[in-house]
Amino acid sequence: MKYVTSSTIVDPKTYKEVLLHKDRDRYLEAIKIEIDDLLSNNTWDLIVKPKNSRVMKGRWILNKKYNLDNTIKKYKARWVAKGFLQKYNSNYIKTFASTSKPTIIRLLIAIAAYLDWEIYCWDIKQAFPDAVIDRDNIYLQLPIGVEEYILNKALKDLNDTKYKDLILAIK
Repeated sequence: MKYVTSSTIVDPKTYKEVLLHKDRDRYLEAIKIEIDDLLSNNTWDLIVKPKNSRVMKGRWILNKKYNLDNTIKKYKARWVAKGFLQKYNSNYIKTFASTSKPTIIRLLIAIAAYLDWEIYCWDIKQAFPDAVIDRDNIYLQLPIGVEEYILNKALKDLNDTKYKDLILAIK
């Protein structure tokens, strides 16, 4: 049996690397699922870029989740803002990480104990969909590689709009 170690895991770092990767189709499907989740959760509004606005760049985080026997369970993709490019008091006032409430975690553990389930790990999709944002206008570039997909999915009535003119307004 071949075991997966940190030295054998080679996940793409960019969208261009995804296109050249041997598991290209699986990563592209994970990217599509991420975009569909973001759209269905109304995470942001697609708007025309206001003049003189700062737009944060983003990047794809791509990886695999494994079963206990080290076989690949699923491919994951997350579109994240490059928050390290933000400036204090311009893009944000304070920092924090909105996570699941401890009562929810305790409830899930209690249910698992009651049903005599063994918990090996769990994954919460879209962990921060309702995080409070301390600024009115936060703009993020469209996810790299899927601009046209987003336009086709979210803007069926704006056929003349070019994706280079559009940005995401975080809700």
